[in-house]
Amino acid sequence: MKTALLVIDVQMALAHDDAAGAARSCPEASDNIGRLLAQFRASGDKIIHVHHHGTDMDDPFHPDAPGAAVQPFAAPQRDEQVIIKRASSAFGGTTLLADLHSAALNGSSSAGRPPIIARNRRHARPAALGLI
Repeated sequence: MKTALLVIDVQMALAHDDAAGAARSCPEASDNIGRLLAQFRASGDKIIHVHHHGTDMDDPFHPDAPGAAVQPFAAPQRDEQVIIKRASSAFGGTTLLADLHSAALNGSSSAGRPPIIARNRRHARPAALGLI
């Protein structure tokens, strides 16, 4: 089975929230994402990183803000694709859907952002598109 791992919004703004005492829905997320990345890299499966760049200067994900930087454990490696999104959906205004279809995948998995957000926003759309 050819599968892609989508690593979504694993950026410093979320680490800054953690450092400020925000409750995490999945305290093991960073470790889990690191393990997934290691497994996908070892198997040679496709990895796509999706980074959010906010358009408002006050947005912690604005490209000039420290929060837009990728968390080091999830940094893309040289051959891994990076897609920049400016909306909440990784599919809106990006090439993600076309890229997934052109890769002839049998499935996709995603990691990043809190699971409740991922389930409601990111998994609903890929499921409707037949990607998971």
